Amino acid sequence: DKCVECKWDRGMCMAVGGGSSSNLMQMYFYSGMDVVILFQEWSVSTKAGYAAALLLTTLFTFCVSLLREFAEFTTRSKLPLVLRSLLTFLGLGCAYLAMFIVMTYNVGLYFAVIIGFTAGWTVNEYYRLKHIHKTEVQPF
Repeated sequence: DKCVECKWDRGMCMAVGGGSSSNLMQMYFYSGMDVVILFQEWSVSTKAGYAAALLLTTLFTFCVSLLREFAEFTTRSKLPLVLRSLLTFLGLGCAYLAMFIVMTYNVGLYFAVIIGFTAGWTVNEYYRLKHIHKTEVQPF
């Protein structure tokens, strides 16, 4: 076995030595702005790009949370099974994409995912309590 060294590039270890070169995923949280999100083409290295990635990730997970709650709501409705299955498929697929974003181990992206999911759940719960059960929800 040959020893492998890392050359760091955009938050990822590029293995050098040992007769081959490959990408090794880091397994710890970091707080840098150099990050590849989901696809090699979506890599950010500037403050503006990172801020946009945080905002888009938060909005994405907010929408995913609402979609999953809506899909769960439709299971109790009379929508066709095919439509309910499609909503479930989309909701789960997007939730797994959010999981992959968390797996970048970037602290900012991690919190963007958590904040988006929490905000989506909160909006849905507020709506459900206020409109479906006809009860008034008092803010804090």
